[in-house]
Formats: sequence, C-alpha cells, structure tokens
Amino acid sequence: MPRGISAKAAFLAWYSLTMSQRKAAAVEINQWIKERVVDLGVAVDTVSARAKELPSVKCKLREKHYKKPKREMTDLIGVRIVLLF
Repeated sequence: MPRGISAKAAFLAWYSLTMSQRKAAAVEINQWIKERVVDLGVAVDTVSARAKELPSVKCKLREKHYKKPKREMTDLIGVRIVLLF
C-alpha cells in the first residue's frame, strides 16, 4: 500500500475498481443457484444475488472499524433464496 494511504482508502479504491467483477460474479452465482435448485426439484419462489454497493461498504467500514477490510469484510456478494413450503 502506498505510504500515506489508509487501509480504508486503499480498500475503497480497490472495491470501486473491481465492482464490475463482483456484479458479474453475482449474476453467475444467481444463475448457477437457479439451475441447481431446479435440478434438485426444490420449490423456489425467488433467487437473487447482488454485489454490495459502495455506499453500503462505506457505511459498514464506519461501523465495524476493520483493520484489514479486504480480509475481514465477508459479505461483498449476497445471495437470497426464498423457498416455497
């Protein structure tokens, strides 16, 4: 990390630069899960996946005070599966 740049600032710069990769990964994960639950015959209402948006990342950084956010923030992509019962 360049001298004078905080871990938080470096993380936010990296996160911004790589956001499109996370968004693409979320689309792929979403499709993969939908295909797997169909294969399993599970009754699913919805499947959604998304990358955490930059404002949410900034908020979480303020709340959690991570020393190594790239390692410690574990929810950069979230998936929700709603099943029918």
